[in-house]
Amino acid sequence: MHFPAALPTLVILFGLCFSFFLALSQRLAHFANERSKHLKYLNEALVSSQHQRANLEAWNQRITRYSMDVLCTFDENGRFIQLSPSCESVFGYRPEEILGQHFSELILPEDRERTLAIFTKNLKLGGGEAPLFRNRYRHKNGNTVHIAWSAVWSEKEQSVFAIAQDVTRLAQSEAFIEGQRHILEMVSTSIPLAETLNAICEVGETRFPGTRYSVLLVDKSGKRLVHGASPSLPTDFIQKIHGMLIGPGMGTCGTAAFHQSLIVTEDIANDPHWEAYCTLALNHGLRACSSQPIKDSSGTVLGTFAIYQSEPQPPPKEQLEFINTYGHLASIAIERDRDRLSLEESEQRYRSLFDHNPNPVFSFDVEGNILSSNQSGYDLSGFTHNENVGKHFSEFVVKEDLGRVQTYYQAVLAGEPQRYEVKIQTKRGDVKEMDMVSLPVIVDGQVVGVFGVGKDITEHKAAEKALHTTLRDLERSNRDLQDFAFVASHDLQEPLRKIQAFSERLRLKAAGLDEEGRDYLGRMNSAASRMQGLIKDLLAYSRIGTQSNPYSTLDLNRILEDVLQDMDISLAASQAKIDVGVLPSIQGDMTQMRQLLQNLMSNAIKFHQKDQLPQVQVYADTVADDQWTLCVADKGIGFDEKYLDRIFNPFQRLHARQAYAGTGIGLAIVKKIAERHGAKITATSQLGQGTTFRVTFKR
Repeated sequence: MHFPAALPTLVILFGLCFSFFLALSQRLAHFANERSKHLKYLNEALVSSQHQRANLEAWNQRITRYSMDVLCTFDENGRFIQLSPSCESVFGYRPEEILGQHFSELILPEDRERTLAIFTKNLKLGGGEAPLFRNRYRHKNGNTVHIAWSAVWSEKEQSVFAIAQDVTRLAQSEAFIEGQRHILEMVSTSIPLAETLNAICEVGETRFPGTRYSVLLVDKSGKRLVHGASPSLPTDFIQKIHGMLIGPGMGTCGTAAFHQSLIVTEDIANDPHWEAYCTLALNHGLRACSSQPIKDSSGTVLGTFAIYQSEPQPPPKEQLEFINTYGHLASIAIERDRDRLSLEESEQRYRSLFDHNPNPVFSFDVEGNILSSNQSGYDLSGFTHNENVGKHFSEFVVKEDLGRVQTYYQAVLAGEPQRYEVKIQTKRGDVKEMDMVSLPVIVDGQVVGVFGVGKDITEHKAAEKALHTTLRDLERSNRDLQDFAFVASHDLQEPLRKIQAFSERLRLKAAGLDEEGRDYLGRMNSAASRMQGLIKDLLAYSRIGTQSNPYSTLDLNRILEDVLQDMDISLAASQAKIDVGVLPSIQGDMTQMRQLLQNLMSNAIKFHQKDQLPQVQVYADTVADDQWTLCVADKGIGFDEKYLDRIFNPFQRLHARQAYAGTGIGLAIVKKIAERHGAKITATSQLGQGTTFRVTFKR
């Protein structure tokens, strides 16, 4: 080949090679540029990742440092290898003090076995995440700390990461609520009051270790406090404050009950409230006390709830809140107990009245069916319990009374008590007359039944019927007596008047009669006069109850004045000395009261001493607020009081007719008038000293 001839070929070949290498160079430059961009991106990502990691580490450090919860790690054997600073605030130990210790060493013994079981089952062996659980740790200061745990096992690091959260306050709140629930449950199930109050005190002593609680109750007098509950106070202290007076200077509790407000004693040794019991309290190591009065829903003090401390100090706010809250629970318990006792007493009274009532007692439902009866009801009806219960009352009521009784029953169901008489048919077939009282049984404003009390008045009705017959007979006898009185006043006195008239004529013509004849004539005339006086007095006595006037207000001073004017002649003849006091006004029959005063005055003047002038006193004497006594006193001959009952009987005389005139019916008339006016009459007397008649009226 010649060079000149090959030159174009070489040029072409060189051009192709150059183009190839130029294209390759551009491609490599592109790849280099892309790679450079990728490396730059990766570098930027690395820087960002490192920055985020630094931030995360800083964040984790801040969480670890400032978290209120304890962040910790312990190895597969349960020994702490890492602890956050909050360890000191939660457990009381700095992290370095417990690093390397087993996590269970601070757990309360009663929670240790359960905690280890969870660790073994869910972490060490299972290699998983433990469920949330709680346990209790002993704080460095001796207090109990409630911890809520969450933990997870790291297989790579062969360790456990855990978070311990202090839930002591939550646990106390739960215990507080649970305590309240338990107390309310005790109250609702009628547990004895002493047990309930003791439980209240124990809740406080459990929540606040080192404190002692006491409940004192107001006694029935309302003046003293007596022991209610105090599980931890010394027996000697309890016995000596039992029955303490309510008042200032009677300890914190006596003072709190007196002032009805919270009393806080920070130092018993120097507090005037403890004047009466200071030495006693100090001898038993009691140095401070706070007492809250326990009040019922109306504000009445039922007792006190107190907390005692062994050091002079003010009580924490939580303790005051506790005695305030649980004091309300104590109030509920005391009120419930008193209500229960009152209900039991009421039920017992009801049962006693029901079962032991001598009268028949029945209870009915709103339909009128018998629910129960006492034994008297069974005895009266003759039916047994099974024969009575469930039957309607209409099955026992006689047909003619049924409609009326059903009307009464509807009125009772409307809430209105009813009293009525009804006839019932007994099992024996006889009819009993009953006086029934039906009362509505009301619960929450609704009538839920009827309570009936009956009284067998069969014999009473028979006696009443007999009495009506007797009264009719008596009315007839009174009419006969009035007829007799009319006859006596007219027909009987007419012959007497003729006897007197003819005897007077004979006396005028008695010149021819001898002494004995004139004596017979005088005796006949005297006997006729006495007979006329007896008839007149008898008529007056019989008319007291049959011919009376309506009552009106009477001025006894005016009536006595009129009586003395009527007696003017006899008073002048006897030269009687009359001393009259002020007499009250009364409601009465003027004619009869005039008769009463006239008879008493006549009696006082008549029976005077032969050698003395009559002396009579008339005055009013107060016996009681609702009574007064009319007194008529004389200085006459008097009488032996063994005859006191006789002198008020008709025609009874203690002296011969020749010595003192009269028919012997005057005092009987006085007694009958007094009785008609609701008064009582009596007398006191001594022979030769005089007599005082006393008529006692109601005001």
